[in-house]
Amino acid sequence: MDLARFTPVPFGYFFAPEPPAVKLPIPDFRRRCGALPAKPSQDFLQVLYASQERQDWFRDYSVRHGLDPIGFVGTGRDLAPPKLQRASSTSWTSSSSNAAASVSMVVPAST
Repeated sequence: MDLARFTPVPFGYFFAPEPPAVKLPIPDFRRRCGALPAKPSQDFLQVLYASQERQDWFRDYSVRHGLDPIGFVGTGRDLAPPKLQRASSTSWTSSSSNAAASVSMVVPAST
């Protein structure tokens, strides 16, 4: 049981015949060269679960104390996704009618 305290692994996993499948509670949009993402690390999962706990806590807190909803939350759902266009061999840019949704990012050149 001491080992479970010092590792991010639940105690029962040590006795399972194989590790349980990890299902992310959020969509996984990570891609590298079009390939599916690798299995998420334990560090990533800990950060994700801690963030979700904090969101749940604040949601409960705001309801309990009667806080008004924040006006801009959820407004991006109605926006059309930006269309990516290849600007050069090493960068992608986005063209969008919405200035707030304009995106530009540098992508390393393929070797």
